[in-house]
Amino acid sequence: MTLNLTSTEEVDKRIRVDFPHKFGNTEQQKTTRPVQSVASANRSVKPGRKTVKLTSSQVAIAKKLGVPLEDYAKQLKLTKEV
Repeated sequence: MTLNLTSTEEVDKRIRVDFPHKFGNTEQQKTTRPVQSVASANRSVKPGRKTVKLTSSQVAIAKKLGVPLEDYAKQLKLTKEV
């Protein structure tokens, strides 16, 4: 079986690129493999749930308005973040 000279050259080239250490090439040749991107190890993550403590006057206001305490606390939290 005889192979075309250009196809054997292509196979040889690919083998040398994929396995440079087998051919004594200590310097790495640039390959076209995609680079995997990963997230930074020191990224900031917000804690999932923060508790909001309502003062007695805030509880009184929420009750007077007829708003559930949980909804009042959510709204209070949103307005404090801005």
